[in-house]
Amino acid sequence: MTNKVNYHFASGTYLDATAITPNDTVDLPKPISGFCVTVAGDVRIETPAGSDVTITCSAVGVIYPIAAVKVFATSTTATGIVGVH
Repeated sequence: MTNKVNYHFASGTYLDATAITPNDTVDLPKPISGFCVTVAGDVRIETPAGSDVTITCSAVGVIYPIAAVKVFATSTTATGIVGVH
């Protein structure tokens, strides 16, 4: 018998998080709904719509609620990037 649990989350709650290694050529294995950083800096992403956007001066501990399919190594200076989804 499988144990099933019903979870009820508040709107805007993320269910998972993934450490991200920026890469200029490879998309993320799973699109993210947002990200945060452990060391402040710029984060350059590609959105699901194909836009190339740099979030400047990303602050530590802030979740930036912007979807991304790629985090570029070029122009990304922040480290410890964690994607949420």
